[in-house]
Amino acid sequence: TGVNDNADNGTSNSEFSDGVDYDTRGTYTVTVRVTDDAGNTADRSFSVTVEDTTAPTFDAILDQTIEAGTADEDWTSLITNIVENTDEGTVSIENTDGVDYDTRGTYTVTVRVTDAQGLFTERSFDVTVEDTTAPTFSIDNQTIEAGDYTTYDWTTEIYSIIENTDEGTTSVEVEDNVDYDTRGTYTVTVRVTDAKGLFTEETITVTVEDTTDPTFDAILDQTIEAGGADQDWTTLITGVNDNADNGTSNSEFSDGVDYDTR
Repeated sequence: TGVNDNADNGTSNSEFSDGVDYDTRGTYTVTVRVTDDAGNTADRSFSVTVEDTTAPTFDAILDQTIEAGTADEDWTSLITNIVENTDEGTVSIENTDGVDYDTRGTYTVTVRVTDAQGLFTERSFDVTVEDTTAPTFSIDNQTIEAGDYTTYDWTTEIYSIIENTDEGTTSVEVEDNVDYDTRGTYTVTVRVTDAKGLFTEETITVTVEDTTDPTFDAILDQTIEAGGADQDWTTLITGVNDNADNGTSNSEFSDGVDYDTR
């Protein structure tokens, strides 16, 4: 503005020097020149300050759903389409991560994008931790002695329970078909249930065996008359006790009696 020339042939204006980096904060020098028709020139220089008063922006982040037991997420990976008016870059961080990754529920996460000026934009979204995975466990087939138990808590044999939440599990017997006093092979079914109500069942085989000899009362010495008939000495057996209810049979294991000789 305010151009003054001694001739009326007119002047022309030009930028003699423009050192401004329009995308980088800083102070730069610009020189402009006015030239008249005779080629005479006048230059003037001034400073241009490039400032940043605009925070970066990025797209809204949709609410998220994850499975309980998931590893700690880097929620900044969901940040997309960052727009920043300088070329000095941005930094993305999780400003708030309130997620309990092992407990069902809905939590809030806030992420922030900050530029070199310190200007930032934050966005919050919900993260729902759900449980769709039933617990797992191990249990082995079992062998017990007949008569040792009247009942047994087979859930005590459960081991290596794996549950993706920290809300705990409960273990129950679904079915116990064991006859604890009778030799044989039976099935038992146990169940482990998590707080969501998801469960896993396992069926095992329980073998009831008998490795214990039966007992009976001592038999007093006997006196018989020579010439008598062959005796069934098993009739003297009393007080038979066996750990299984499969029954017993009596027999003469050895009869060395000469019924006709004293």
